[in-house]
Amino acid sequence: MLKSYGEKLPTVELNNTFYRMPKRVVLETWASRVPDDFRFSIKASRRITHIRRLKDAQSEIGFLFQNLEVLGEKLGVVLAQLPPTMKVDVERLKLFLEMLPGEAPVSFEFRHPSWHCEEVYDVLQAHQAGVVTTDAKSDTPEPMRATSSIGYFRLRKPEYPDQELDDIAASIKAQPWAKCFVFFKHEEEAIGPLLAMKFQERF
Repeated sequence: MLKSYGEKLPTVELNNTFYRMPKRVVLETWASRVPDDFRFSIKASRRITHIRRLKDAQSEIGFLFQNLEVLGEKLGVVLAQLPPTMKVDVERLKLFLEMLPGEAPVSFEFRHPSWHCEEVYDVLQAHQAGVVTTDAKSDTPEPMRATSSIGYFRLRKPEYPDQELDDIAASIKAQPWAKCFVFFKHEEEAIGPLLAMKFQERF
């Protein structure tokens, strides 16, 4: 299934890593089944984002990135999705970013509105960390912020008219990102991959 997927789309977001990190041999197998330019985006463990809440997570961070080394250049972005009840803590964010390996490709999905402020964006930009754009709470995506060279979109609605896909594509092209990862919601009917294939035709 992964081999077939990789022939049609250039990236996938792995959400099961939020609950349990696959063994290195599993990641190696996955990497061997996709083209060289394919990229895996990995959702960070809940131990980092929800239990530790970014604090004192050195061992968990080390374990995560040690395992991800086997992906090599096929590692896309590590998604750090924070709990919706976690309010802004700029100092904690700074300390967490300082714990990451150099140039680790990380993007944050902030689900409490207090995080969306200039002070947070400045910290992210200083560490070349991204901020996720999502429409999970409304019909339109949040305002985009280019705090790193990589954009990251999580589009959660079950369907998108062509005009809406056109508008999102145009807004991405207007940003200074070197590349942008766009993921549609996974559904049992496999609507997400179909939307993704329609969307990539716009680039």
